[in-house]
Amino acid sequence: ARLRSILPSACVSIRRRCMHHVACCDVPLSTSVFSCGNSNDGQTGQGDTDTLKRFTKIDAFKGGNITRVYAGEQFTLFTTSQHKLFGCGSNQFGQLTNRTPSQLNPKPCLWDDTISSSLKHISCGKTHALALCDDGKVYGWGGGLHGQVGAGEATTYRRPTHISLPGPATYISSGSLHSLCIVKGQLYSWGNSHFNQLGHGGLDNELAPRLVEDDILRG
Repeated sequence: ARLRSILPSACVSIRRRCMHHVACCDVPLSTSVFSCGNSNDGQTGQGDTDTLKRFTKIDAFKGGNITRVYAGEQFTLFTTSQHKLFGCGSNQFGQLTNRTPSQLNPKPCLWDDTISSSLKHISCGKTHALALCDDGKVYGWGGGLHGQVGAGEATTYRRPTHISLPGPATYISSGSLHSLCIVKGQLYSWGNSHFNQLGHGGLDNELAPRLVEDDILRG
């Protein structure tokens, strides 16, 4: 016999990171959010740190209007149709910004709204995140000891910080400890380069976006 799906059939967004998953599903009259997996820092948003063996609805969003979910390694971010941003999980490195000073936030809490009204996309790394806004500006925050935030210093950023780029970005992507973006059709990378993941041909970390030279991309 076929097993009945635990989730509603209209899943519009699923994010996974390391050991937890979050799903955003359309159901009648609202959008519901479900989570499962490891929650040692409260990243499943269920209000505790218990591991979930099955997808479970996040009570904080019952009857809510979540449009997207984004999963970091030990934190999760949610955007709403009213351009609000919520987060749960670890805030050790400012992943949830300074509006939530506790290092552990097992329930989704309202996030700093400095940039939320113009958010287009978010990409989460291990302890940092990037945001792409409607005007092409990019902001970074969270753990930046490897330069992965891209704001020029190897430090922790507890507020969204503008990243200097030569023009509007069209795409962003966060690795665990490094970041990428596309500007005017050109690729930029920064952060940890221990495994040459920046594509610059060396092992030096980059604290700010650096152009990946055309000859490297062409091979």
